[in-house]
Amino acid sequence: MSSSDAYPAAAPPPAQGSAAKTGCKFGCGMLLGCLGLILLVIVILVISFVNMVNWFKNGIEPSPAVYAEPDLTLRQRAQLTKIHIEHRLAYETGTEWDVEFEPTLFNAFIAEQIQKKKDEGTYVEGEELAGLEILFVGSDTVIRASIPADKGYLNLELRGDPWIERGEFRGKLDEIKLAGEDAPWMVTSFVDAALDQAKKEARRGNGGSGLEAIKLLRREGDDIHIIFEAGQVPPPGGGD
Repeated sequence: MSSSDAYPAAAPPPAQGSAAKTGCKFGCGMLLGCLGLILLVIVILVISFVNMVNWFKNGIEPSPAVYAEPDLTLRQRAQLTKIHIEHRLAYETGTEWDVEFEPTLFNAFIAEQIQKKKDEGTYVEGEELAGLEILFVGSDTVIRASIPADKGYLNLELRGDPWIERGEFRGKLDEIKLAGEDAPWMVTSFVDAALDQAKKEARRGNGGSGLEAIKLLRREGDDIHIIFEAGQVPPPGGGD
């Protein structure tokens, strides 16, 4: 038996060009897939940004929201008068102001504070808060506010379990609406990031969210519990 019969001839090696083509096909496919994913993300971000800008732009209304005037009982009216007196006394004596409100009383208090400033001529139209109310809907807290903006007002609605402690926003927001329209997801992500950054800056001593006067603002049962730092929130007319 010849040596050629005992040892079959080895198969020829694959052509170099074929291996190169296979590797290129695999590598190019991966590259194109990654580029396609990146472009898709960019398109989604651009669309989301446009939606956010349009939501904000279309959300500016020519006039502030009008909230229902609280219908107070005689007991609530007497309680509200007492709250106004305690507010002024706390400011004049430089002590912290600790008060618990029913939502109806809180909304009436805010409305009267704004009206008193208008009556005494110290309210600056288009620069100050035009309205604010808090409602309890089941386990959710709903905050509605009318805030001056460029050539109009932002009529906001926030829903969730928001609360403030020592000038820092805690809790969470489940919904944000502007002029009745739900916020795009980018807005809620931006708000979450901004609040988180404000917390970090406050802890570093670089200022904060602008809520430093509020020691506590939180729902407790069926009431709103508020504690203001001493002398930080003047009543209409100040301490005069």
